[in-house]
Amino acid sequence: MSCLFLAGTFLLWKIFWKPLVNIMETRENKIRSDITAAEEARVKMEQIRDEYSSKMKEIERKATEIIAEATRLAKERAEKLESNAQEEILRHKEMALAELERERVAAIASLRSEVGDLALTVARTVLKREVKAEDHKRFVDDFLANVERSPDRN
Repeated sequence: MSCLFLAGTFLLWKIFWKPLVNIMETRENKIRSDITAAEEARVKMEQIRDEYSSKMKEIERKATEIIAEATRLAKERAEKLESNAQEEILRHKEMALAELERERVAAIASLRSEVGDLALTVARTVLKREVKAEDHKRFVDDFLANVERSPDRN
């Protein structure tokens, strides 16, 4: 019986136990390899998360710089537009003053001509004779010079 027991144990060990131990060792190796792979994946995931976090910070920094630059450019453009508008206003004012001066000179010339004609008519009527052109010119020039020097003039 002990021979039979030993023979049965040997057969059980050869047929069932050894393949069972091999299956369990294979399974244990698979589990260890899966745990190692999971740990490596976790480490890689942390690296990716850290890279993502640093890239997000860099993107936020660049966005802040872009916004600051856009704000600066907008301010510069607004100042330039305001400066251009001031220059344009000054230019229009100078043009208007020049036009007023031209009109004043034209009005004085017209007034001289009209005063001269009126003075000639008055002189003809008062003197009841013809006035020479050079006398007329001298009379008008003297009259206008006196009017221009007059203290009542603004």
